[in-house]
Amino acid sequence: MCGIVGYLGYRNAQDVIVSSLQKLEYRGYDSCGLAILNSENKIEYMKTAGKINDLKEMLIEYRIPGNFGIGHTRWATHGKPDDRNAHPHSDGDSSVWIVHNGIVENYQELKTELEYKGYKFKSETDSEIIAFLISDLLKQEYSFVESVEKTAEVITGSHSVLAMADKDMRKVIGFRKGHAGGLVVGYGNDEMFIASDMSAIGEYTNKLVYLESDQLVILGDNSASYKDIGGGYFEPDHSFIEVPDTHFSKDDFDHYMIKEIIEQPRSIYNSLSNKIIFNDDKIEFEDFILPNDFTKDINRIILTGMGTSLYACEVGQYFIESLANIPCQTEDASELRYKDSPIDENTLLISVTQSGETADTLGAMSLFQTKGCKQILISNSVGSAASRIADIEININSGIEIGVASTKSFTGSILSLLFLAIKLGTDKSTLSIPEAESLILDSTKLPDLMNQVVEMNPQIEMMAKKYSKYNHFLYLGRGLNKPVAFEGALKLKEVSYIHAEGYSAGQMKHGPIALVDNNIPVIAMALTDNYYEKMRNTIQEIKARSGILIGLVTKGNYDLDGLIDDVIEIPECPKYLTPFLTIIPLQLFSYYIALELGYDVDQPRNLAKTVTVE
Repeated sequence: MCGIVGYLGYRNAQDVIVSSLQKLEYRGYDSCGLAILNSENKIEYMKTAGKINDLKEMLIEYRIPGNFGIGHTRWATHGKPDDRNAHPHSDGDSSVWIVHNGIVENYQELKTELEYKGYKFKSETDSEIIAFLISDLLKQEYSFVESVEKTAEVITGSHSVLAMADKDMRKVIGFRKGHAGGLVVGYGNDEMFIASDMSAIGEYTNKLVYLESDQLVILGDNSASYKDIGGGYFEPDHSFIEVPDTHFSKDDFDHYMIKEIIEQPRSIYNSLSNKIIFNDDKIEFEDFILPNDFTKDINRIILTGMGTSLYACEVGQYFIESLANIPCQTEDASELRYKDSPIDENTLLISVTQSGETADTLGAMSLFQTKGCKQILISNSVGSAASRIADIEININSGIEIGVASTKSFTGSILSLLFLAIKLGTDKSTLSIPEAESLILDSTKLPDLMNQVVEMNPQIEMMAKKYSKYNHFLYLGRGLNKPVAFEGALKLKEVSYIHAEGYSAGQMKHGPIALVDNNIPVIAMALTDNYYEKMRNTIQEIKARSGILIGLVTKGNYDLDGLIDDVIEIPECPKYLTPFLTIIPLQLFSYYIALELGYDVDQPRNLAKTVTVE
């Protein structure tokens, strides 16, 4: 969840670190800070519970000279988000400084041992003990590298750490254990960079080395050496990557969230253009080349993700079972990684993670890797940790998403899942080529259809103002739109902090209907499809109990007039395309309610874009 940056070179470190941290703001954070080795070889620091702009203001008044340092944006785990708990953290002598992403699972045990030795702690965090452990080992006359490595060995859990010490000047040591976010080393001209995300340093370099779990890097002014934790040194593979545009502009929009909702027709167009090629009268897949016999013996598929990605997986399950006739199940990655599931080489794992750094998803992927399973990754981040586990990576190509509440990544993910289902169907001969081409041609209508929904923006804004006074909402859907109901409820919770629940409409009579009265609006997706009559019956049952109803209906259907209080009309479309259209008004509804209530829609409280701790 945290953003990590380190710099050694000839530029002013303060400027580089602050600029790089700003490019990681989209990940979500509640405090920030930096530590810099000054011109007198002393480490100075500045940190705050505020935002990076607050840190910049502080640094205008007190500028730290020096061209070597580390920086951090924190998402609180241990200890509240205040100045004291913000990173970087130091030992008692302020000679060792660290930034840390992860949770020290044996923190209490280690802290007790250090307190017994006489060390006194200043913060409530688990991270602080890492600096004390390194310092204690330095006092035992271990080298800086040895001290960091031994610390890495003794702390349990998953971690990404940078450390610097004034006794070992002009050296930054970083290490990774498990899946607590990435560390990528960047090689510049007479300067070195390290960060948790390549977008943070893409302005300066595209020559990169990704640190894997249980690896350590020692950075000097213009060099880096690598070793396995507890093992020997090694030469890594270098990557030259086209770094995504790091100029994040809201254009003429007030917030990134509304910009990213509105630009979905364009992002889907970009994604389509990256996935299919029209050659004369033949349609070919560009981004879906599976090796020969890759799916030949697959008899079971598990889809996994967290949050919005999990609901995308549920949509994908419908696609794959319908089009490829392969048994599927969708699993919460945080549960899957610890389940004793029957897994073998005939199981295919499809993981969806927009960042490619989600700790629980990486944990599940690593488990499946040990079982010899084939793996496909669907992600919006090229070169992530997840991509180095999967056999095949499918880039959803939605462009970087800054708003913490995912919008265009959801529609981009389900488009990739639709195309993957079509590809699996043709490989398994459950779909004929003409049927596949018909589905692909249908998908090319999406940008226009989605644009028609986006144009309802003013109507949704007025509706949101009307409903912003309510404290509870129910979202109902069936079939392909059941996961959309869950995702719509999640969006409202994320940005407006209003309690909302998504349900299968068929579940209403089995408990949730007890909640229905005139104080809880119900959003029901009642499109003209094979579930329509069932949805109509549910709507009548809610209305009979004085329920308030907002209906998403197929345009031109007036059958529900008199039963629904407010109507959102969805353009008629092929059934596999409905989730792309029904989700947009739910995203807009959440955005405008949060705006009406005065909340920060781009960085909601307590949330992070990249969740790298359990």
